[in-house]
Amino acid sequence: MTIKGKGYDDGMNLVQIKGHIAVVAKEQDGSRFIQHRLSIADDEERQMAFDEAINAVKELANDVYGNFILQSLLEFGTDEMRSVLAGRLLAVDVVSLSKKVYGCRVVQKALETLNRTDVCRLVSSFEGQVADCIRDLNANHTIQKIVTVLSVLDIIIDEVIGDLENLSRHSFGCRVVQRMLESCSGEQKNRVLDSIIEYRESLIEDKFGNYTIQRCLTHGRHSDIDAIFESITVNNNVLKLSKQKQASNVVETMLRHGNSEQRRRIVQEMLDFISTNAAVTLATDPFGNYVVKTALDFKSPIQLMKLVPKVEPQVASVFFVKPAIDTDTTDVKDVPSPTSSSNTDSNANKSFNKWQPPNQSNQRKKWSSTAFKAGNYLESLSSPSSSRTDNPSSNTINNDEEDEDDTKSLLQSLRAQQAQLRMERQKLQQRAMQDAIQRTNPQEAIMARLEKAEEELYSEGSSEPAAVKLFGVGRVFLHGYFSSKDAGLSKEEEAVG
Repeated sequence: MTIKGKGYDDGMNLVQIKGHIAVVAKEQDGSRFIQHRLSIADDEERQMAFDEAINAVKELANDVYGNFILQSLLEFGTDEMRSVLAGRLLAVDVVSLSKKVYGCRVVQKALETLNRTDVCRLVSSFEGQVADCIRDLNANHTIQKIVTVLSVLDIIIDEVIGDLENLSRHSFGCRVVQRMLESCSGEQKNRVLDSIIEYRESLIEDKFGNYTIQRCLTHGRHSDIDAIFESITVNNNVLKLSKQKQASNVVETMLRHGNSEQRRRIVQEMLDFISTNAAVTLATDPFGNYVVKTALDFKSPIQLMKLVPKVEPQVASVFFVKPAIDTDTTDVKDVPSPTSSSNTDSNANKSFNKWQPPNQSNQRKKWSSTAFKAGNYLESLSSPSSSRTDNPSSNTINNDEEDEDDTKSLLQSLRAQQAQLRMERQKLQQRAMQDAIQRTNPQEAIMARLEKAEEELYSEGSSEPAAVKLFGVGRVFLHGYFSSKDAGLSKEEEAVG
């Protein structure tokens, strides 16, 4: 048998390298052998290894292979062994070890395995040095582990709150603050949230601070979400923030985790500025286009019908808007498009840098698929087994309680209704045209019918036909919109489409 290098097998035990444990532990194969034996050894063999390793804690803790031996002793050792090892770590200086590449791993393992009394002894060593450790490349992981293990700890909370704005702007500090929001509870968490909200306006646009604000939206109180919402929408701020790299992340998260009224107001702010091309400006912006895409996921049916025809004609050929309009159609692949055209763009398979605008036929299909998704959305609203929620952590229709049979039945029903809509599409178009011509503004005729159908849908005692009606009129609206381009209709007729 050799002490260094290969030569360890299953028939060996730690007794055979007695007196050389600390040396063998710093060699790769030797370290693996000792770790394996510690996981299966009896108490006597494990105690022998512990007695040798405890006298070389500092040396082993900072070694690339030796640190694993101390971690194994913490994991497989007795409570008495762990307590003795905790005392030795304190003697070596826990804070100093935490700033080392391998030493911080040993300290984190100790925090995971020691009893609460010993953990508190280790943590007390960080008093007055928390902020410094948070900014350290290695020690910040130890602080995160402390927050996770001891979710309620005033020593850490007090120092973080004292410098929260600067820590939230730091690449490592923002991680610690996020762990606090995830792990802390009660009064400690509220103190952190209160401090974050105080600096929310500056953090929203910060490179790292925006992540802290996003965590507030996912783990904060309703009052915190409301405060961030007001900062986003005050003085028509949505357009400005949506075009910034960091702040646009916050706007997207707000759309996902805000309640239905907050989402509606953000989308409405885009619509209110249609005259100044705000929606188009966002859709063509390198960062704003992601906000538009997220907004399309959470718009109301009426907002969809208003937003799509306003944005589409001006952005179809813009480079940045491709991610926003190229909607996935996998969930509607069995539903025919309102147009029968099957033309494809000859440049569709070119590289991203050479991307060419899709032809009108393909573009029509993309937006038609969005209309079908709106129909599916409305059908789910009218289904007795689904309900909408304003819970900030839930943004989708709650269908968790539907079983497989109900899902199949719903899909079959929807497909049957869609088939019926295809047959009646021409009749609906003619009827809509006749009604609209009698009005001064034909566009208002279509929108009036949409709004009336939506009122029926959301009124008490609404039923599936109301959803089908709104879905059908919406399809007429979009189909007519694109058909008017091909047919070269008059201005009034184009508005009707």
